[in-house]
Amino acid sequence: MCRLFAFLGSGPERLDQYLCGPEPSLRALASEHGDGWGIARFAPGHTDVVKRATNAGDDPEFLKATEGARATALLAHIRWASVGSVNEENTHPFRHGPWAFSHNGTVPFTAEERHRRLAFLPPELRARIRGTTDSELVFHLILADLLAREGKIDVPVQVAAASVAAVFKDLSKTPEHGDEPLGMNFLLMRENGFCITRFRRELSVYQGVGDFGPYAMVASEPLGDDEDAWWEVPEGSLLTVSTPGRVTVDRIL
Repeated sequence: MCRLFAFLGSGPERLDQYLCGPEPSLRALASEHGDGWGIARFAPGHTDVVKRATNAGDDPEFLKATEGARATALLAHIRWASVGSVNEENTHPFRHGPWAFSHNGTVPFTAEERHRRLAFLPPELRARIRGTTDSELVFHLILADLLAREGKIDVPVQVAAASVAAVFKDLSKTPEHGDEPLGMNFLLMRENGFCITRFRRELSVYQGVGDFGPYAMVASEPLGDDEDAWWEVPEGSLLTVSTPGRVTVDRIL
């Protein structure tokens, strides 16, 4: 399993307690999820991703990226490798256009199923895949569905959520085999919104008001010093944040 975190606010709130503060924070959890880390920061027209195939708890670059961190929109992920080797190509988040994507869980594709899914992708998307994870393939399946529906990928998060839901429902039928059960917490984010599914992995959400106004954040488990204020996202649902602090939850399975 991996651990993920996403924040959307009304302005640059301070986030270091969730990322690198005392337990519970992502850095503290890296003792059990030490196969890589990545952070995406969003601004209008630009997405900046930093990632390393190292343990966030030991890597000074993680502290450099998170100590005193302020952001209006941010995604962070620490990896426990279940599919694919430990390298930067397989480290989350994955990025294309305005979007960044992270995944907690496993989609246990067989070699034949992975080949079939890759063949389904438009050539321009298939050529972008650099690693060997199930997660990067899922991201590009979502982008392919979005292209088929809208003819472009630069759309509001409410529109992209339909593609996330469609791929989620399709992959929920994936036969399970091996040691890793099917798990599909899919997080798709851009500078002004995110959506995330929950299936067989923990997921919690927090809504609050900060220095700049309302905000919302999600995490694989409650983080920071106000654990009781987080609430659990229902199983088989899609959560969408398209405005800071406003959360909608739809049951899709």
